[in-house]
Amino acid sequence: MIDFENMPDVLTISDLQKALQIGRNTAYRLVRSKELRSIHIGKRIRIPKDYVKEFVERQSIYENGVVSCQTHE
Repeated sequence: MIDFENMPDVLTISDLQKALQIGRNTAYRLVRSKELRSIHIGKRIRIPKDYVKEFVERQSIYENGVVSCQTHE
């Protein structure tokens, strides 16, 4: 379980690795592919905690096989 309460408001790639228990290459791949939204400040990458929450929620929905389809009228 991810401890969002003690997570910093804005994460670095290193923080993201620790929070999601993933490797460096995976962290960069998530950001580069835009699977995980991020903010670029010069060459630095920052990920707001809310973006991490959104990502985790999306992954949980897909893993549980509950994918909601929305139609636009």
